Amino acid sequence: MTSRSTTLALGHAPGSPAVRTSWTAALATVVAIAMAAEAAATSWRHIPLRDAVREVDVIVRGEITAREPLDEQHEVLVVQVAAVLKGDGRQNVTIRLVTEQPSFDGAREFKEGDDGIWLIEKMKDRDAYTLSRHPSYTQPAAAAPVIELLVAGKTDAGEAMPQILREADGRARQLALWEVCGPQARAAALPLLLEWAGAPRERDAEIGTNVRGLAIHQLVKACDDDGRGVPPQAMQVLDGVLAREPEKTESAWVVAQACNAASAIAKKHFGFEQAGAGGQFAAQDFYPAELRYFGNPEAMQAAAPRREKARAAVKTLRAWWAERPSDRP
Repeated sequence: MTSRSTTLALGHAPGSPAVRTSWTAALATVVAIAMAAEAAATSWRHIPLRDAVREVDVIVRGEITAREPLDEQHEVLVVQVAAVLKGDGRQNVTIRLVTEQPSFDGAREFKEGDDGIWLIEKMKDRDAYTLSRHPSYTQPAAAAPVIELLVAGKTDAGEAMPQILREADGRARQLALWEVCGPQARAAALPLLLEWAGAPRERDAEIGTNVRGLAIHQLVKACDDDGRGVPPQAMQVLDGVLAREPEKTESAWVVAQACNAASAIAKKHFGFEQAGAGGQFAAQDFYPAELRYFGNPEAMQAAAPRREKARAAVKTLRAWWAERPSDRP
């Protein structure tokens, strides 16, 4: 990464009209070519963070100190670098990131003061970088420990996992659970996974609803890692979640995740063949909250059989587990 600051043309001060004109003219064609393949869309192709980390030239943590228009489709983010996580470079320098303007509803709009981690590509023969608008290439500053592991080629945080999870915010926790939660990390973080998976809905603001769902997902893998000690603990926690009423005392999405996880564990580790007979369930199978159901009796009626099947699956699982007191931890 370049250690130079914002000087763009000899004989002009950074930010002067001459420099800005030179900057715009010089970069317009380059940017168009570099970003031609990236089409704005309301949904993004999934790019695992580990792939994005491997693909880019440079990763920095820093704060946006200014935004400058480049043309109708692009803007320049001026970023004060606090740390370099990948690539050559130094801290406490200013770099420029060229990115597309938000072009659809819901697209993130960067603003001055945004502090984050930027996965960027060096522009050939230019003192600037390109930043993709894809969400994988902009991460929260709290995700630094996860990205440092990925830069080092590690996908298992090991004994560091509990500390990473406790100190991270919601999005960084999701990244940690998705990207670096291998067998050793799951073993180290098992008490926390059990706690978060079974936490009451009132703790969602503290933990994160998506984080709880991912904790449930990792419990299934933890049972596969240790087929003797973990499955009873996981089933006990998931049974507590399934005892709650969807959208009244628990998120319908969390209930669906718990049902799918408990079915998988019951069948694989306890030999309960009826588990999972209804297939995988989604939140709407427990509580049809989508707009298409509101004021639409026909849609509600059409969804009723699936909803009944989902509730029956929970009832069957809980009745089976209640008859196995010897398996409880």
